[in-house]
Amino acid sequence: MDKVRVGIIGSGFVSQVHAEAFLEVPEAEIVASCGADPAGAVEFARKWKIPATTTDYGRQFEQDGIRFRVEVATAKEADRSGLKI
Repeated sequence: MDKVRVGIIGSGFVSQVHAEAFLEVPEAEIVASCGADPAGAVEFARKWKIPATTTDYGRQFEQDGIRFRVEVATAKEADRSGLKI
């Protein structure tokens, strides 16, 4: 079975909890993350060994051949990006 490729939007506390939970799911693989704060986004990706990170959630969807289950982990990130939840 193919793994569900996960993109996490947010790099704060709730995102940390979600990343930890996804690591416990053998069928899931975190392949991208996004955070409004560039330094925070890079640190989050480094901590969880996420290969791609950005400050623009739309860029996660530009990667060819990737299926995403997007986890929006913080309302603050959505407010900054204009994302409607």
